[in-house]
Amino acid sequence: ALARESVPSVREGGTEALGHFDSPEVVSALMLALEDGARQGRINAIEALGCTGSTNATMPIILAAKTDPRSSIRSAAVGALGMLCDPRAVPTLEGFVRIGVHAGEAAWSLGHIGDPSAVPALARAFDDKAAKDDRFEVAFALEEIGDTNAVAALDAAMAKGKDNDRFASACALAILGDRRGLPGLTNGVLEDWMKLAVCMSVARWDT
Repeated sequence: ALARESVPSVREGGTEALGHFDSPEVVSALMLALEDGARQGRINAIEALGCTGSTNATMPIILAAKTDPRSSIRSAAVGALGMLCDPRAVPTLEGFVRIGVHAGEAAWSLGHIGDPSAVPALARAFDDKAAKDDRFEVAFALEEIGDTNAVAALDAAMAKGKDNDRFASACALAILGDRRGLPGLTNGVLEDWMKLAVCMSVARWDT
């Protein structure tokens, strides 16, 4: 019935509401709604599918992220992939980080998925100019994944970049709790206010 509704605003509202339900029937209806040519209707379908958490939606949303000509829809798809928490989306999301397009959203999604296989791609983003505006999100994605293989990249990132990026890297490094990061947190690279902000996390470490 939703797909046959002729009024776009009604279709959009119905699609958004379906995201609050998780059943095969709802997922099927939302998959049909993905074919809606209206921009907002398609965005609502993508976001609602993300809310359902159904990994049956992963491949159609990957397709939307890769092929839809509208930036707003690609961005919604990249974010929804993180909500689905399906590791099959990792290569696609890594690609967005690498080219610096929707890289912040892609980093968030990789952090939410939590797959350690994404750590090398995220770590490379600190040296990649394409993602220079999204290093804050990259640092927190590495923190959320929680893999200590990110220590070297986070340590190096503290010595360069904007204050916010360096602060995010320092927080991530402190929360990872790996003693290899301790010299970088205490060697004078960080300003006093940054050291104060991370000291509480460092204090949790075993002595």
